[in-house]
Amino acid sequence: MHPYPLSEIGGRLRARREARGLSLRALASHLRMSASALSQIETGRSQPSVASLYEICRELGLPLDSLFGGDQVPVQRARSRRALELESGVTWELLTTTADGEVDFLYVSYPPDSCSSEGLLDHDGREYGLVLDGELAVTTPRAEWVLGPGDAIFLDSTAPHRLRNDGAMPVHAVWVVLH
Repeated sequence: MHPYPLSEIGGRLRARREARGLSLRALASHLRMSASALSQIETGRSQPSVASLYEICRELGLPLDSLFGGDQVPVQRARSRRALELESGVTWELLTTTADGEVDFLYVSYPPDSCSSEGLLDHDGREYGLVLDGELAVTTPRAEWVLGPGDAIFLDSTAPHRLRNDGAMPVHAVWVVLH
């Protein structure tokens, strides 16, 4: 795994914001965050939360996997995956070598006591997850499920949801998000 430099991700976000003609303050206002917090994300001095990253990408019309860049080779070797560690300690590793605006194919890790967001989060698309090890709690307004090794789930991402690891062991899963 190769942690992806936050400054590169922040730089891609800044470049997209500027290409869309948005000032830092205007985008921050749309996102209901301070311009200072957004600036720290764009300069790589701060790790975004899952919720913040999805919101920024949604507001900029930017596919999440485009933040990772990529090669034009079809094989993604385990030792060279690009990874993004988020504020909560959750790690996303891109399982493809190229960005695909229609799908995010991710290996996700949730350390003990970590979560995708503080509250329920919604974003564009649909997502499919397969837990490889550990136990992952999935919460929606209507229900909560605890997924163990081999369990899979489908979520309409436009409905509020939250993923969290309440256990003492890390959770590893494969996640696919269709836009």
